[in-house]
Amino acid sequence: MDEELIIQNAKKDISKFEYFYDRYYLNVYWYIYNRIENEVNASEITSDVFLKAMENIHQYQYKGLPFLNWLLVISRNEVNMFYRKEKKMRKYFVQTDKIYNVKAEIEEEEKSEITFEKLIHFLELLPESEYELFHLKYFEKKTFREIAEITKSKEVSLRVKYHRIKKSIKDLILNDEVLNAAAIFASFCLLIH
Repeated sequence: MDEELIIQNAKKDISKFEYFYDRYYLNVYWYIYNRIENEVNASEITSDVFLKAMENIHQYQYKGLPFLNWLLVISRNEVNMFYRKEKKMRKYFVQTDKIYNVKAEIEEEEKSEITFEKLIHFLELLPESEYELFHLKYFEKKTFREIAEITKSKEVSLRVKYHRIKKSIKDLILNDEVLNAAAIFASFCLLIH
């Protein structure tokens, strides 16, 4: 069924909102869990997201993008509120099952290898906005248009930021290769002397 039609029906009959809960609950939950890494808090925040979405469905404007994006906007705001309220340091939880796919994709693009540990370490060092962009692009497979809507950013600036992240990864790979080559050369020099 067409999401726009379901949205219109849910605005008239809130019981139709159940469709979105059933369809997107796990997406919203994992989006939140990846930002706070606590099952209980992730479940509570996910419930809050769906409650707020249901209460405010009449304000939703269909823009041709999946309804999930609006839920992720609400999720993002709820996670930010959680961190402000709890006064905790932000966490990033990198799903290991998905990082293997990212590693393979990066290696194919760069025609070079990167260690799993280096990639995770790199991701942990990214500033929050860059990590969020990377996560949405690689793990959630969102388009730049969708990411712009979720993060309330300009699509052009997201593309620039994304290419900087990719360049940083490429530099990380190159630096690793240079260090490995230098270590091999140093070992070779020691063997000769």
